[in-house]
Amino acid sequence: MAFLKKYGFIILLISLLSSWTNRTEAQSGGGPLAINKQVSRSKVSVGDTLTYTLILSNSGTVPATNLVVRDSASVGLRYIPGSASIPTGSNFTPGMPISSWQIPSVGAGQSLTLTFRSVADSAGIFYNQATIPGDTAKTCTTVPIKVCAGDDFLFRLTVPAGRSSYRWFRNGIELAGQTTNLLEITTPGSYSVSVDDVTGKCPDFSQCPFIIEEDPLPTFQAQAIPATCTTNTIQANGQIVLTNVNPAYTYQYSAGPSFNPGLPLSGNPQPIPSTGILANNLPSPVANTPYTIRVYNAAGCYTDQTVTLQPATCCMTAVVSAGSCQTATNTYTSTVIITLSNPTTGTLTVTDGSVIRTLATTSGTSSLTAVFADLPSDASIHTITVSLPGCSSLTSTYTAPASCTTSGANTAPVVANAIPPQSATVGQNFSFTIPANTFTDAETSASLTLAISGLPPELSFVSPATISGTPVTTLNSPLTITVIATDPGSLSTSTSFLLTIYPAPITNPGKQLSVSANPGACNPATNQYALSGTISLTGTEAGTLVIVDGNSTTTVSVSANQNSVDFSLSGLPSGTGPHTITVTGSVPTSFTYTSPASCTSIQACVAPTFTAKVIGVTCIGNVLQSNGQIILSDFNPIYTYQYSAGASFDPAASLSGAAQLIPPGGSIVNNLVNPATDQLYTVRVYNELGCSTDVTMILRSTVCGCPPDQCVPFVITQTQRGKRIGD
Repeated sequence: MAFLKKYGFIILLISLLSSWTNRTEAQSGGGPLAINKQVSRSKVSVGDTLTYTLILSNSGTVPATNLVVRDSASVGLRYIPGSASIPTGSNFTPGMPISSWQIPSVGAGQSLTLTFRSVADSAGIFYNQATIPGDTAKTCTTVPIKVCAGDDFLFRLTVPAGRSSYRWFRNGIELAGQTTNLLEITTPGSYSVSVDDVTGKCPDFSQCPFIIEEDPLPTFQAQAIPATCTTNTIQANGQIVLTNVNPAYTYQYSAGPSFNPGLPLSGNPQPIPSTGILANNLPSPVANTPYTIRVYNAAGCYTDQTVTLQPATCCMTAVVSAGSCQTATNTYTSTVIITLSNPTTGTLTVTDGSVIRTLATTSGTSSLTAVFADLPSDASIHTITVSLPGCSSLTSTYTAPASCTTSGANTAPVVANAIPPQSATVGQNFSFTIPANTFTDAETSASLTLAISGLPPELSFVSPATISGTPVTTLNSPLTITVIATDPGSLSTSTSFLLTIYPAPITNPGKQLSVSANPGACNPATNQYALSGTISLTGTEAGTLVIVDGNSTTTVSVSANQNSVDFSLSGLPSGTGPHTITVTGSVPTSFTYTSPASCTSIQACVAPTFTAKVIGVTCIGNVLQSNGQIILSDFNPIYTYQYSAGASFDPAASLSGAAQLIPPGGSIVNNLVNPATDQLYTVRVYNELGCSTDVTMILRSTVCGCPPDQCVPFVITQTQRGKRIGD
């Protein structure tokens, strides 16, 4: 059920029901019928999907015919077309707010089950009711109302007057002194009410609570960066930049010391750019100008920050000159002459790449010179940046002189890293790029030229660093390939690596392979074993077979029409369970065996011990709570746990996620819902070695002793809404 915004208030009318199912028996078509309704979740968020289950039962001795189940839903629930699972022979007609399930016949002692799914499109409490003549079943689900952290709000909860007593609860704890039919709420929480009509009898109780949840406000840092100067001209490139901000947030900004939602300069809320730059084209103002940025989280809660964009003042120019390359050092000197007009007193910063110079200024300074000596001559482009607080900043670029090292002063490249052995296969494309870190050179490391020798004719070298081609033979394999690096001064060095060329795999479709193997005993010194086996062949052509067992690989050569070939593998780890040997040949084949048990003197894995019990859900009045518990005791505090539904533990369906430490009190879950029938849960506890023990328990279905209650009309009024988009 959605909220209605009107005149700054939000008014919500809810009927809070007291039980999951109100049931009576009635004769329909000759048999006693009952309808039961279940919902998959009692609390969801806007946009979540709910699964509803209707169960029609005939406990009589004769069939019941021509039945119609009417199902009504609250506004704000949206049926998902095509989601219904309908029993054979019956028909389901979805509608809003009423759907119908037509059933031609239900046999004696038979039950039929219908399921469908709906989406919660708004906040509130959603009710769903199924009826047949003589019986009604109801469910409800709460969608919490979101408020923003720090906001003032007031909800007034009202139930009908005239009852003998009223008890209000927040988060399951009774609120002291709240004994009237009205409750004012100013703090987040889960609220419910219990109403007694006659003292000593079972109370009416709100089935689904009214929940208010608080969303934290966004946090971030904002900065206004003044426009810069090119020569002596102010650019229109002032910036607003955000840092330390969640990329899922959205933003707007406007001019002024407070945000003006009617005049946002950025339009509607939009995602924050990955760079954090919201604006990069702000003109330089005449005077300090405030801008206010508003950042929203997913719930629409927002935080405002105001920044001040200061005027840019172009009070300097810079002329850069680069000296000649010095052959003795292969370096040069750059000189930056800065001319200032009306400068401030402070520190002028000049950078040339990563080198920084600082110069003091006063109001009377008209010219300064920054010198950068011993810069490498490498013909690279340099950027000069000049900045003075309270004045302006500017940039300029120049090109460094080319290297002027003489051959006598040049040093040869050196091998920095060896090239690992490489492999190729006959008939298959091969490509290998010489790693860039193979060679280094003191003067021109980035300008080395590579050459290759030792390649077979079918492989070629493609400048600057790639060997490619398709091998046609294994002749002379492995080959020694030499790589030569030459610097611009014609000095060189070289390194070599091995290139092994393997024969092409056997490719003879229709031939047969089979493999058998026997693992040897575990070697206590290494906790490893060796494996020997035989491959049987039929009509095989000459070639090579590749045998793989885990991370171990070997190859064997076979001749044409060879009947069998032996192979062996060593250094295999013991105690690793089942292994699968695969053989790649004309027709891939495999063989599975179990490795010998570990034979090292490692610590034995002793299963952990503990005690587990399950506590059924309780009732408040006639309302079943979702508070079933599983509690562990007599455990080591370093143990971890998981649990799943069912008679055995299912790691893929763990209800507690990954293994985690057992809480100090041993309560690993306290929100189990009441099952329709007995539900099995299995707890797995691990010790520090990963050994585990499983214990299975039964959560019994709880039946509340009170008779069905009546609806409690519940009126909720909210004022002082939280911060939302558009406020």
